Amino acid sequence: MYYGKDYTLEELTVSRTAKKLGLDNRPATAVHASNLALLENFLNSIPFDFTITSVYRSPVVNNAVGGSSSSQHMNALAVDLIPSGMTNKELATWFWAHKNDYPELDQVIWYTDTNHNHIAVCPPGAQNCVAGAPRGHFYSAKNESGGYTRWLPDAASMDETLAMYQQTRPIRFAALKYTALVIGIGGLVGLGYTLWKRKRR
Repeated sequence: MYYGKDYTLEELTVSRTAKKLGLDNRPATAVHASNLALLENFLNSIPFDFTITSVYRSPVVNNAVGGSSSSQHMNALAVDLIPSGMTNKELATWFWAHKNDYPELDQVIWYTDTNHNHIAVCPPGAQNCVAGAPRGHFYSAKNESGGYTRWLPDAASMDETLAMYQQTRPIRFAALKYTALVIGIGGLVGLGYTLWKRKRR
């Protein structure tokens, strides 16, 4: 499913630190720009509303925010986001339940001291992925300074998150299916009318 939002370069290079310090945070190379386009496709596949807090970081910006020296933000292959209407743990749980639909997932991290997720991807065609291929690792952490723990959701969290998804998302999907059905019926009616006219000639 593709939700079709056109992200601006400003949205994909947003950085309060860069703005505050007057640092250049534009993609430095064509590889960064290409990776950023692939990451945008990933963002458009997420069926939830969210607010982006960080995507691409230039090395100088990454250093200024205290990011890891191997951060995938510098390769335009990671996003920090705050989900709307759900917790960051619920979003991580949802991705784990649907991980087969997202083979490009490299890391999904939810933090206990904030409401945001860090998600790194390695989609086909991406360059400079940290491991060369998506690893599909899930972590929790107290904060971004370290102490990452491999994490898997428990059964209760899975049930709760999937129930929430069923209650909130089918409305959107139903609307899309209804639109497709109307278009399909309209096309059949039009085809039938055209054939009927031809027979009368």
